[in-house]
Amino acid sequence: MFFKKKKKEPIKSRFNGPGHLQNHTSEFTTSEEHSLFRKFIPRIEWRGKLKYQNEEYFRIYYFGNPSTKEHFIFDKNGLPTLIIAETDNGSRIVVYDKRIHGFEGGILETYDSEQSPDDLDNRIQELQLFGQEKHKVLIQAYYNHDQELFEEEYQENIEAGQLILESSKRIDLEEAFDNSFDFFSIILVAENGAHFEIIADELA
Repeated sequence: MFFKKKKKEPIKSRFNGPGHLQNHTSEFTTSEEHSLFRKFIPRIEWRGKLKYQNEEYFRIYYFGNPSTKEHFIFDKNGLPTLIIAETDNGSRIVVYDKRIHGFEGGILETYDSEQSPDDLDNRIQELQLFGQEKHKVLIQAYYNHDQELFEEEYQENIEAGQLILESSKRIDLEEAFDNSFDFFSIILVAENGAHFEIIADELA
């Protein structure tokens, strides 16, 4: 008697992922996508790829200081990095705004919320690596804490299901936790298969 081999279910993260991306991302669908990152650790890690309707490849714009050797994009002149994806119809998705996304910017408010370059639309640049115009955007975020510990640490700042930040801004607790990732990475995959990591930021 032959038994059909049971198909392995993909291991899923226990995190929702960054709140600003939850309506614009889907799970990885190929082993190749996973293989571009280190071994998946679902107890502390979330992964997703950018998606807009049926589109998975985007033009990428950035504000920052690009490294000529390794393709990483760093802060520029004291101003935090910004990564934007543009769809075929011209809609833009903010993939990463270091001022407000992640533990440092979103929870500790390390950066002034007004700390952005003047005339931003004219100062962001299109990113084209080796002549490739459109890229798939793969994203990784680490949460080196769970929600229970997060709420314990900030219990004095929680009121009616909201976290009160130092600036007195209030954020729903779940949204605050989703935005408390302490590492953020972006890998771009060009239509010809070439791939480059452009962001690898420690945010704690």
